[in-house]
Amino acid sequence: MARKIPSRSGTAVSNEDRLARSRQFATSATKYAAFNQSTAAVVATEGLAANSVDEKEPRKGEQAASAETARINSGVSTQPLGDDACSNSTGGQSRTYYVRIGAEDQARIEALAERSGLDPDYVRRALVKAVRARMQKLRNTATWHEVASAARPRLAESKGTGAPFMKSMIRLDAAHVAALQTSIDDPLKVYGVTQLLSAFGKALLRSEIEELAQQISGIEARAARPDPA
Repeated sequence: MARKIPSRSGTAVSNEDRLARSRQFATSATKYAAFNQSTAAVVATEGLAANSVDEKEPRKGEQAASAETARINSGVSTQPLGDDACSNSTGGQSRTYYVRIGAEDQARIEALAERSGLDPDYVRRALVKAVRARMQKLRNTATWHEVASAARPRLAESKGTGAPFMKSMIRLDAAHVAALQTSIDDPLKVYGVTQLLSAFGKALLRSEIEELAQQISGIEARAARPDPA
């Protein structure tokens, strides 16, 4: 007998039903090309199983470059390190940053997962991947200022605000750090690099959740329209 998973409405949803909804949503995403390239590649994967994200990955040592894969709590999964964080290139230093999530954003993720028929942890993995990619882009293009206004309020939050969501690493040299500090208007270096990176990570996570919500809404709206004769 298929294991039943309780839904928000109180009715039971089988794994087979969840899988069918996931494939239907992926088909709509492919048909209308509403997801961006990175999200579409994740959502459209064939043969997705609802519990496939339950795989456990071993922890790595803090000194190893692959420490990015460590879980920061028992309920959060992370992806392997990107090539940048693992590279042996000279110059720069690998910096670790942490991203926490508030109850409101956590609830939105769960609601979006239910709407799309995807497992919540699977959606979290996609968001983690997107945040990492955005952080690398900001570093490579020196465009931290584009997110600074959203990241600045995060610096005023108490340490440990929100639940652990992700832990990652990024390689920064002196020029990267200077650009980061300048973008956030920290000439006296009041904030540590890790604190600044975490603030940007929180801002990017909120942005990615908003983007995902808009993409899902767009797909639902287009799928509801009758096909032209």
